Amino acid sequence: MKATVLHGPGDIRYESVNDPKIIHPTDAIIKLSATCICGSDLWPYRGL
Repeated sequence: MKATVLHGPGDIRYESVNDPKIIHPTDAIIKLSATCICGSDLWPYRGL
């Protein structure tokens, strides 16, 4: 599966990752049809 991965400030990559797995009985895997980010989600991207 593909995922957007933050490697460091200003370094975001779209790459292949392992498929998610159920490990604990309380785990869940969901499929999203749309997502968005909040401005506060950008602090790690900016390095703060």
